[in-house]
Amino acid sequence: FPVTISSKKFKYSFPPNKSITFDTTELNKVTLGIEKGIKGMTPKKVKIIKQFISFVVNRLDLKEPVNIYLHKGGDEYITTTASYVPSENSNHVRAEGRAIVDILRSIGHEMTHNKQREIESFKMDEQVQNIGGWIEDEANAKAGILIKDFALNLGNEEIYEL
Repeated sequence: FPVTISSKKFKYSFPPNKSITFDTTELNKVTLGIEKGIKGMTPKKVKIIKQFISFVVNRLDLKEPVNIYLHKGGDEYITTTASYVPSENSNHVRAEGRAIVDILRSIGHEMTHNKQREIESFKMDEQVQNIGGWIEDEANAKAGILIKDFALNLGNEEIYEL
């Protein structure tokens, strides 16, 4: 869900620096930051995540750069499983202890907020409902569609097993 970040300092910078905290990979218009030490984050899962992100960028026809950060657990950005920070145009996803399909669903949900921001469905200073409301409902629905399209139509059914 979209969150508002105040001007206080946080431990993550945008884009992340080349510190011990994140490895950063450039994917065309996407920066993917992965917090070090996420249990179960194998190279195969990272490859699938990159493929899914590229797929979503194309399916949603995103024009602006996207920043996605995978975190071990909750922190000032994540109180549930994921969040979107409109002021930074960044997505934060809790990755540790979750099935890959759930991580991808969170990524698809938050990237839908990127598209909503691009087409000005909501204003950056607007408070967005955390539960319900059409912005969240659309992101939930799109995430489900993106997952099924990626898995079933493109032969990536393994996401349900990892």
